[in-house]
Amino acid sequence: MPGLLAAAHEPAAPSDESSAISGEAATDSDLDPLARMPGVPSTAAGLRTYAAALLDLVPEAPHTPADNVRNALRSRRPDLGAGWDAQDRNSNPALPLEIEVVGPLGTMPLARAALRAAAELRTSQGLLTSQQDTALRNLLQGLIADEVAEKMHAATELVDRVNARLKAVRTTHGVGVSLRWRRRDDLTPETNDVVALLATRHDLRSDPDADARLVAALSRQIDNARRAEPEATYAALIARIFDYRSWHRMAVMVHRPGGEPERLRKGTALSEGEKKMVSYQPLFAAVAASCDGLAEAAPEAPRFLLLDDAFAKVSEDNHAKLFGLLVDLDLDFIATSERLWGTHSTVPELAITEVVRDADAGVIVLEHSYWDGTTRTDAE
Repeated sequence: MPGLLAAAHEPAAPSDESSAISGEAATDSDLDPLARMPGVPSTAAGLRTYAAALLDLVPEAPHTPADNVRNALRSRRPDLGAGWDAQDRNSNPALPLEIEVVGPLGTMPLARAALRAAAELRTSQGLLTSQQDTALRNLLQGLIADEVAEKMHAATELVDRVNARLKAVRTTHGVGVSLRWRRRDDLTPETNDVVALLATRHDLRSDPDADARLVAALSRQIDNARRAEPEATYAALIARIFDYRSWHRMAVMVHRPGGEPERLRKGTALSEGEKKMVSYQPLFAAVAASCDGLAEAAPEAPRFLLLDDAFAKVSEDNHAKLFGLLVDLDLDFIATSERLWGTHSTVPELAITEVVRDADAGVIVLEHSYWDGTTRTDAE
C-alpha cells in the first residue's frame, strides 16, 4: 500500500526528516526503517523480527468498511484549505482503500502528504516564532508600545474631562452622573502584568526584565489567538491583542444627594425623565470633553453636534433640560425633528428652518425663523 510505511515511521532527526519528505524523489524505500535499525539484517529473517516488533507495538485496528471511509472523506472536503483536495482509489478490492491528496505539494498518498505538511508546518512555526519575537521586541521598544501607553493615558484624561463637565450638571432632584473607567477585575495575572507594563512608556520603565516579560506574555497570547482564529491575519491579531479598551470597563455612576455613587443598571430606581437625563448626560459630556481636548491643538475647531430625530421618545417636559444641557456644555448643534422647535428659555438663540411640503404643487418650501431666548420671529 503506497504510503503505509511512511505513516508508520516517524523521522528521528531533522536531517532524516528532510531527506524523507523534502522532494518528489522520496519513496517508501527511502524511509525503510530496517536500514535504520542496527543489528537487524536486511533479510527475510530480519523482516520477520522487525514485523514482530511492530505487531507488538501497534494495536489491532478495527475493521472499517470502505463506504465509511468514503463518507468521512466526503464530509471533510469542505474543510480543506484552498487548493487542496482528496480522492479515494481502490484498484484492488482485496486491499484497503487508497486515499490520494492533491494540493500545493503535488499528488501523493495521504500518509506521505501528512508527513510533508507536518514538516512544513514545523518549519513555518519555527520561522513565525522567530519573526514574532523580533516583531514584538520592535513593537515594544518602538512607536506601538509608546502609542498604547499614550492612548491609555489619553483615555484617562478624557474621562476626567467628561467628569469635570458632568460635575456641574444635575436634574431637578439633584441627581447627577459620572463615568468610571478602570481596569477589569477579571483579567488574568499575566494580562494584568502586561497592562501595567504597557501603561508606562518604554523609556520610563525601571524594571530591566520588563521587555522580556512582555515579549514572553504577548507571544503566548498571539499563539492562543492564532489557534483560536487560524485564518486571521497577523496584523488583525496584533491589533486585537493591543486593544487597550478590552482591558478596561466603563460604567455610568449615578450620584444622589446625600448618597454613595451607584452603578447605573437596568433596574436603577429613577423616574422616566431622570433615566433619559442620565442617559444623555454622559453622551453629551463625552462630545464636549473630546472638543476640549481637540481645542488644545486646534482652537478654531467647531464644537459641533448633529442630532437626527432629536430626543425621540423623551417626554416634552424634559426637552428644555436637554437643550439646556447642550448649552451648558458649550456645544453648537443641528437637530432634526418632526415636533421640536427648541424655543426654550434654556436656549439663548437658535436659527429655525421649517420644511413645508406642498403635495399639490409638488414643491418644498423652507420657512426660516429666529429664536432670541424669549421670542420667535420670522426671518426677513
